[in-house]
Amino acid sequence: MWQPALGFLRREARALDFRPMAQGPTASPEISPDGKFYWDGQRWIPLARQARSGCGRGLVIGILLILVVVGALVLGVGLVRGQDHTLKGTMTLHEVVSGTSCTGTGGYSDIQAGTEVVVKDQAGKVLATASLGDGRVDSGTCVFDFSVSHLPDADFYQVEVSHRGNVTYSKADLEKTNWTIGVELGA
Repeated sequence: MWQPALGFLRREARALDFRPMAQGPTASPEISPDGKFYWDGQRWIPLARQARSGCGRGLVIGILLILVVVGALVLGVGLVRGQDHTLKGTMTLHEVVSGTSCTGTGGYSDIQAGTEVVVKDQAGKVLATASLGDGRVDSGTCVFDFSVSHLPDADFYQVEVSHRGNVTYSKADLEKTNWTIGVELGA
């Protein structure tokens, strides 16, 4: 009596394309009809999740490789271009100062905060410019600080404050003073 009923169920299962589930993991994964899942022998797993994890790893590796290449290029350009230097200095104006104000007077009226500092190479090419900072009174004189950044390598550097003429320094001398100078004006 059970035999005919089982035969009927088998025919119906074939007609509906039901397949018996394998016990344990199968040799090759079974893909769902819509192509979005695969059967690992115990459960259906989305294919998109599996693909994303591999893609993420590849993306991270790709980004790291790009960063390594860019870093090597930056380092290489820096080595070829040479090193930038920052020249720090003071401009001391020997003039009788009363009070706390530091501004040149008379023939020195061009020496004050904001006065241009120009640095040139040995050929007279302008390498960089800066300005005198606020002056401070020091032992009856005015002292102005300045800092000139991004100076490329050169054999000699000419420093001029306002229109007062160039003071020339060799690169070797500047290296000995750690790129710090002092220029003076007045008696």
